[in-house]
Amino acid sequence: MDTAIYYTFSTIAQTLAGGIALLGAFVLFRFQLFTGRMEDASLHLQRAFKNTDRQRIVEMRQARFDGDYDRVLDLSKLSNEEEKTEPDKERYATSQFRLERLLDRRRVLARYFRLLLWTTVGLVVVSVAVIATTPRLYWHTSTSIMVIVFGVTWFAACICGFAVVLEKASER
Repeated sequence: MDTAIYYTFSTIAQTLAGGIALLGAFVLFRFQLFTGRMEDASLHLQRAFKNTDRQRIVEMRQARFDGDYDRVLDLSKLSNEEEKTEPDKERYATSQFRLERLLDRRRVLARYFRLLLWTTVGLVVVSVAVIATTPRLYWHTSTSIMVIVFGVTWFAACICGFAVVLEKASER
């Protein structure tokens, strides 16, 4: 039974460590894409302020420089609609919608990835602890079986989490 525990938990730890590293690279790539698209949308919103309050333009430029796209969105909602033509209003509303949607998607992806990261790291730590205590579990067959079932179930939950994060990251 101890061999099964060693193989199971060492495989779980190695698989999840490699998987989270690969997924982390993919998620970071998606964050870069989100940031580029948010920059484009926020630049369009800033340019629409050409005839309005100079202080708001400076605030929006600073928020863009800081990467605070939530602040850019808030400032854009304070715009003076009377100064825009109908086509400008439509483009402006579209840019606001795009920026809001991108911010939401980035938040959701970050939340799911953070949860998956903690779940995965937790299982890797538990796997190492189980491997270290395996000689003590050897004499308790029922405990050994429960530990393996628990570890495999947690591993399956992590794999499902990977699928969810990949789905959230690949949404268009």
